[in-house]
Amino acid sequence: MSEDRSAIKLHTVLRTGVALPEMIVVSDGASHDVKVAKRMTLPSNAIISIDRAYVDAQFLADLHDRETTFVTRLKRKMKYRVSERRSVPRSALGVTSDQEIVLTGAGAEVYGNRPLRRVRYRDPESGAVLEFLTNDLRLAARTIALLYKERWEVELFFKWMKQNIKVLHFWGRSKNAILTQLWVALLAYALVAWIHLRLRSDWTRLRTWRFVQDHLLLPVGAWFWEPEAQAPK
Repeated sequence: MSEDRSAIKLHTVLRTGVALPEMIVVSDGASHDVKVAKRMTLPSNAIISIDRAYVDAQFLADLHDRETTFVTRLKRKMKYRVSERRSVPRSALGVTSDQEIVLTGAGAEVYGNRPLRRVRYRDPESGAVLEFLTNDLRLAARTIALLYKERWEVELFFKWMKQNIKVLHFWGRSKNAILTQLWVALLAYALVAWIHLRLRSDWTRLRTWRFVQDHLLLPVGAWFWEPEAQAPK
């Protein structure tokens, strides 16, 4: 990592619903996302939503062989042929086409005859046209589109970290200083997320974070008896 020009990346597997990181890998800024992902032990028998940076024939083939369903965006220059056109019910709001495809360009031999599906979707709110790629042939096309929306939780996770735990700049330039600050921030986030789940209230995560800040000197066990009585104003 050079002193004048440096960058790092935080690769995260985030469990949606609870917004808790299941796995985090820190790499330098020059590392390609998919190369790091290939070294990660991703969950089997799961559905993962990933962006276009991870569209790599070998990586997607490996996911399928581990019985992992992937939902991602179709790369603009990806070459393929349509092997089957699937009917789109009128109830599938926003879905304009649903096709089973076969790769014909780069990666065709690597991915082979594994199932691949293209879903074209027009967002009813923004009007944006999106093309999704998945190896799932059973779920409804609209469900595929909604699953990709779940990826937005990753963006919200990083935004929350920057805005509330204040990871806006680094206090030191050495690798050890940067990693220490990152891991402390992530541990703080995990603590707040755990407390948020433990309280089982209708608090927002931000309210929970303020609650933790106001009660740092109290025994942790006392936090869970009467949370409403101790709620931050």
